[in-house]
Amino acid sequence: MAYQLTWHAYGVYIRYLEVLTFQDLIRAQGKLLGDRRYDMIQYEIDDFTAVKTHQITVHEAQLIGKMDKAASIYHQKKQHILVYNQQEYSSLVNKYIEALADTNWEVHVFETLKEAHDHLKKLGIFVET
Repeated sequence: MAYQLTWHAYGVYIRYLEVLTFQDLIRAQGKLLGDRRYDMIQYEIDDFTAVKTHQITVHEAQLIGKMDKAASIYHQKKQHILVYNQQEYSSLVNKYIEALADTNWEVHVFETLKEAHDHLKKLGIFVET
């Protein structure tokens, strides 16, 4: 398993590790969406800073975005935060964000987990660290 999923009182933190594949993203989404706590979260942090390499195509990034867009119909308001510091992932992240353009989710990108936590704290959302 190339990710660690941790539930918090107000959100969920997913840390992706080493070699990231499309199947890892699908498995993480399945665990997330299949849990009843998902309906109550205020934020989701997807942390890609420990990923060394990936096997994700632009098309797959768009598919994940479309899956999340479908999830946004049921969970209409959420802070969705992506943390990554590798510039080569920018095109994948942009395609993912484009797929979520017509949702009520607020999608933010940060280079560090601290920046993500600070953003949530400014919004008054308690973040466990």
